Amino acid sequence: MSSKIFGQGLAQQLATFLVLLACCNAAATDLSLSAPWSYQYSGNDLEVTVDRITNLWSTGTSGTLRLELWAFGSAYQGGRQNGHRMGTYQLNPLEANHYYYNISSGTITASFPAEGIWYTALLLTEYRDGNYYVVDYKLSDSLQTMVCSNGSCQVVTSAAEAAAVTISTGRSAYEVDSDDTLTLSASIDAGTEAGILTDIYFGASLDLGSIFYLKPNLEWGSAFVPAAGNFPLASLSAPNFYSIPIGGLPQGNYQFSLLLTRAGTNPAIQANRLTYGATTTSFQPAFRDSDVTLNPGNPPVGEVGRRYIFDFYPFVTGGLAPYYFTLGTGAGFPPLGLVLSPDGKLSGTPSVETSNTFTVCAVDLGANQSCHSTTVFIQEPPESTPPDPTDPDDPGADDDTLSLTITAANCTVGERFSFGTIVYDVINAYGTASGPVGSSLSLGECGSWSNCERAPNDPPSTAWTYTATTYVASPQTFRITLFGTSGSLSESELMACPTT
Repeated sequence: MSSKIFGQGLAQQLATFLVLLACCNAAATDLSLSAPWSYQYSGNDLEVTVDRITNLWSTGTSGTLRLELWAFGSAYQGGRQNGHRMGTYQLNPLEANHYYYNISSGTITASFPAEGIWYTALLLTEYRDGNYYVVDYKLSDSLQTMVCSNGSCQVVTSAAEAAAVTISTGRSAYEVDSDDTLTLSASIDAGTEAGILTDIYFGASLDLGSIFYLKPNLEWGSAFVPAAGNFPLASLSAPNFYSIPIGGLPQGNYQFSLLLTRAGTNPAIQANRLTYGATTTSFQPAFRDSDVTLNPGNPPVGEVGRRYIFDFYPFVTGGLAPYYFTLGTGAGFPPLGLVLSPDGKLSGTPSVETSNTFTVCAVDLGANQSCHSTTVFIQEPPESTPPDPTDPDDPGADDDTLSLTITAANCTVGERFSFGTIVYDVINAYGTASGPVGSSLSLGECGSWSNCERAPNDPPSTAWTYTATTYVASPQTFRITLFGTSGSLSESELMACPTT
């Protein structure tokens, strides 16, 4: 990050920032929490409610959202801060110009902090780039502390006194190399520390790397110097005090911070710091249209007490990989004992015979998603029958062994326009598979198994074939997976596909 990565021209904006009086909250990010909010608990049961979550974008869709109730050792001020997460409630991605209203988590399991005094905060986080980032948060109107001792906690309310700051971006995600503008907003609550001479530091870092600071000459540099010094601390609000076109900035996750220290003291010493706030926003490759498709077919039948695994990832096409997976809100749950992980694996050991229908959603890097209603059957294990030694055709109990081979896999030229441009290539592959009853293939058509899933009356082995179009690129990897009741087996073949 060069010293001029964010440009110049902030003199008037910074001056405005230092003289505005408090009149309102800082400008909201693209995802906003609206009060009132509350939480209540009994034993290990916790319920969180909030009035509204709003997506202020004009287009696009957010990532998966989560409400998180935290307990911190000091009043939360944004960004990374050590604390104890007491409970979470997950919501589906939210379309632009839409909102969730009158939200209740219902009863969720609580995890309370250890003995001590804790400050509670409700965080709204968004999933992107493989992590959840804080995009907005709320504190109680009056500062609440949670006093925990002897395995129980009690909420105590007191007036807020310490200074607090917030810094926020115009949006939580931007498309790199686009005609767009990054904006920063800030606010200061001086509390009882109003009038203290203060130094103000604005920081910026890419992917949590080296921090660059805004210097008095309004350039960004690595030196730890304040943008403004000897500022009499006062409560104020500065919406959109800084802006810059984002064209040409590197992609990644940017963290912006606002630090207030006692004037003339070393900011590296914690005791000299009055308050700190931070926010994170991401610059991503071009957001793609919602062309993600999840089509897993029928997952294999499971058995009570036997390890089960099914991977949804191979059944996602389109969009911008990598994908992550969530359960659709209010659309059922997997059988008891099975859990869907963010990487798409449904796994665990089912404990009861059941038939559960639920929705699985695949979400790509651009927050586009495809949801599919899935039914998983869990049955009691069949009674084993010992082989009949007098019958040469009785093989005994079914073997759990999986076997999968790719005899051949190749690409051929697909459709062309009249001027010779390839629109797509075609994959042709075939091979054999074998496994116990309930085994299923992720792709293809099978000669001996109906819908490529072995039924009780089907033979142990089958030939399979696969034909499909694919995007133009070389080389490509063809991958097929055989799922069984106790695991899965995958095979792959590298193909040289035509590109001209």
